[in-house]
Amino acid sequence: GAGYFMLGISLVDRGLREEGLAFLAKSVKWGGEHAGQARKLMADLHMERGLEERNDSRWPEARASMELAMKLDPDNPAFHKALGQIYMKLNLWPEALDEFDQAVASGLASDAEVDLHDDIASVHQHLAAVFLCREEPIQAKIHAQTGLQHTTTRTAVRRFKGLIRTAGKLELEALRIKARQD
Repeated sequence: GAGYFMLGISLVDRGLREEGLAFLAKSVKWGGEHAGQARKLMADLHMERGLEERNDSRWPEARASMELAMKLDPDNPAFHKALGQIYMKLNLWPEALDEFDQAVASGLASDAEVDLHDDIASVHQHLAAVFLCREEPIQAKIHAQTGLQHTTTRTAVRRFKGLIRTAGKLELEALRIKARQD
């Protein structure tokens, strides 16, 4: 395993990431003293590739790379945050929210927490809008209220309060309709 590890590092250092990944994977497979280091380096390399793909707006590829990174290092909060952002671009709102929650649970560094709260607020805003479109005002209101707790800007506060009012109106209208039917 050590030989594969050293060769993998050498290839990566020369800019041959994919070839290096192949040898690092062999190092992990063979086990030994370098397997943990190889696994961590592989996760970082998949993250690096995922970020490049994200920056090129190649969302499905970015998702696949980040999911590989997550399999190799599932407790890395930066990976959860990056994957959550990719899920947002793919309109996978519940998945994005799960990743952001895991980033918080994994102990994201405090300097990244403000950005994370903005991301969480954004996901809740989208989920509230989806539930309003589905005419599910209770769920919309829950997401709008949760998003309001995470928002960091005045504009977003007004937006969430508007969503909460709209959800409340729809909820009231649904109750009136139900009362008429009974």
